[in-house]
Amino acid sequence: AVDIVLSPVTVGGGDYVLVSMRDARAQRARLEELRLKSIALDEAASGIVVTGRDGVILWVNRAVTRMTGYESRELVSQRPSLLKSGAHDEEFYRVLWDTIQAGRTWQGAIVNRRKDGSLYHEEQTIAPVRDADGEVGYFIAVKQDATERIRAEQALRDAHTELARRVVEIEGLQVLLREQVIRDPLTGLFNRRYFDETLAREVARAQRDGGPLTLAMIDLDHFKQVNDRYGHATGDRLLAELGRLLMIQKRSGDLACRYGGEEFAVVLLDADLEGGSLVPTLERLVDA
Repeated sequence: AVDIVLSPVTVGGGDYVLVSMRDARAQRARLEELRLKSIALDEAASGIVVTGRDGVILWVNRAVTRMTGYESRELVSQRPSLLKSGAHDEEFYRVLWDTIQAGRTWQGAIVNRRKDGSLYHEEQTIAPVRDADGEVGYFIAVKQDATERIRAEQALRDAHTELARRVVEIEGLQVLLREQVIRDPLTGLFNRRYFDETLAREVARAQRDGGPLTLAMIDLDHFKQVNDRYGHATGDRLLAELGRLLMIQKRSGDLACRYGGEEFAVVLLDADLEGGSLVPTLERLVDA
């Protein structure tokens, strides 16, 4: 490829044509390279914005128009503040501006507002471009729309929070269900099933360790007369009150159970006649 320039000249009264030819392959290769780079920048998936030192937008690629909803002509000659969402304070923008004005690269996330008013999240890098004298002449911002990723991350965090709440709720229900399985609903004392399991275990432990173990059975005399005269609701209140008294009067390590009907059982650990603690404990229960 050559460039040809034809120039008319007159020499010694005669008219001639001066032909200049130049090998244009290198220049055309450079122009093609620039054209390809321009196409690549315009078609890049990331948004690219070029501004002057004063912050006025000089050029944007197509990704920016898709990201913001503005046409290129609506952005050029404007400032990036056109996209401000109000999500950041003035100190945020001051730090950003001071950083790039000082010739340093700024990286961060910004919440901006599209033309239609909706908010979106940008992750961007703003780099200064220096001229031949080393002075900052332009700024190039490379942007990524991170809205969907941030939404997904927030949804994941919310799901984890909800899962943690559900786990706590389930654990609480498990505790409640376990209590319901081993507790008598009327008196709040342990039930016969739990009594049988625990008594067998404590007897085995006492036999192994050689320690004392006392089982006290408590029965309400003439309880049927209470039900017959005052009704079962009153009888239930009486049983519930007895359960409350047993819970209060027993020692912290002892086991109080509703054995069945108006019968109750208390397993006293480490209490025996020789130690002197058994009789006072039982008398206190009976008195209550």
